[in-house]
Amino acid sequence: MKVGSYDLSEAGTAVGYEAGTWSCDGGVLAGSTITLAEGEKVSCTIINTALAPTWTVSKSSTPASGSTVLPGTTVTYTITATHTGGVYPTDLLITDDLADVLDNATLQGEPNPSVGTATLGAASSTLDWQIDTLTGTATLEYTVLINDDAFDETLHNVVTPPVGSSCEGSCETTHVTPGWRLTKTSDPASGSIVDPSSTITYTLHALNTSDATVTGATALDDLSDVLDEANLVQPLSRV
Repeated sequence: MKVGSYDLSEAGTAVGYEAGTWSCDGGVLAGSTITLAEGEKVSCTIINTALAPTWTVSKSSTPASGSTVLPGTTVTYTITATHTGGVYPTDLLITDDLADVLDNATLQGEPNPSVGTATLGAASSTLDWQIDTLTGTATLEYTVLINDDAFDETLHNVVTPPVGSSCEGSCETTHVTPGWRLTKTSDPASGSIVDPSSTITYTLHALNTSDATVTGATALDDLSDVLDEANLVQPLSRV
């Protein structure tokens, strides 16, 4: 090589390694610059140190967590794993506890991972997502159908970040289904003897028994065995 100074650098450095210091068997080394005199030959090496991998796990859903959902509709869940530093993590196992979902819903089709494999245990409600190497961002998506009779229920879902990772944002979701109870009272009370030309006041009581928002509920009150012996006093009142 010609006499002069040369800047030392690496090519093809792997992700997640921290560069050490240069070491040369000739010339004059100052930091990453080597200066050669006439006729000098030199060989330089550097040792890089692998940094511990860091990565995050998060959970989201459509509809969003906290929403009211109806029996007969679907919820789509997405787990996201993201490499955030260090070398690429390998042999990862992310577990998703569906026990409080699948007691009121059924899995639709197969879970869809962008990398790796995802399986639901035949005798359990745990979804296992295995990733050989996490090189960036990976997702796992699956959908459940809420049972037709799942009124006044809570669907709670928790994904557990494995050792070496952390939860970003939320790692759990909660959805609630509506439920309500209808009761009826009368004045005079049911079973009383009433006189002709007297009045009876009936009251329907609707109570939301769930943590959900109840909308569009309808109550039907059959008055056929009342109005054949009485007349309805208008107007009806609502509290």
